[in-house]
Amino acid sequence: MPITVMHVNEDKKAIGDGLPDTPLKDVATEGAERGSRSAREDRGEDRPEKVEVLARQETKLDQAVTKEAPKGYDVLFVGVAKMCNANGSFSKDVDRAAAGFEGPFALVLAGNAVEVSQGGKLNILVPVDGTEAARRGAEMAFALASPKESRITALHVSGHSSRLRQPGRRAGAKSNAEKAVLEDAAELARHYGYDELQIAVHVDVAAETAILEEAERCGANVIVIGAGRRVGERLYLGHTVAHVLKRWKGSAVLVVT
Repeated sequence: MPITVMHVNEDKKAIGDGLPDTPLKDVATEGAERGSRSAREDRGEDRPEKVEVLARQETKLDQAVTKEAPKGYDVLFVGVAKMCNANGSFSKDVDRAAAGFEGPFALVLAGNAVEVSQGGKLNILVPVDGTEAARRGAEMAFALASPKESRITALHVSGHSSRLRQPGRRAGAKSNAEKAVLEDAAELARHYGYDELQIAVHVDVAAETAILEEAERCGANVIVIGAGRRVGERLYLGHTVAHVLKRWKGSAVLVVT
């Protein structure tokens, strides 16, 4: 699968194709090759050795995305210096990038998780609720790292329980709907080579509270959330995402469909 890396430096004049003075292309190539090795070793998939990575340098973020978008890309990954504001809203740079791309995209927030930035073991938390957006988020979570090198917890938040009156966490899902959601997550995990998927169910608690509490409980260093883009001039993924971004200091990947 071809990958195009765009380095946007609005303080300097573009130097054309190629990034001779930046490591972005090398990082992308190394990551793609590592993913190919993982696919062969963990899942027995036959992946080509050669990884096609192109690199471009641009000076205008919104213009760069708008110019590249019609070329048939399946997904856009956005990682810029400032991803969000203190109140959980997205920065102007993220707004500009997302506005120029009509397809699905992923927002990658580095956070302060040192082990993630240094290529250490990923401990991922991913909320699942049965929606297509959440399922895409789960797919991204399973694809991020090798099952041998990471741990994933699937979190389901149940809106109510006749047996529990106080907000909190319970060990197992009781309703058919909950079981279906978690069974689907487990099946998806197996497809990506995860024989064991950690499960957590929170009841009678707001989704954003459950996500943050479970992230602390399981020691997650990455939260992956699948969300749908809401209407409006500014990029908005809902109250839950905004609240999590306001309080979460670790790494995060937001998969937007």
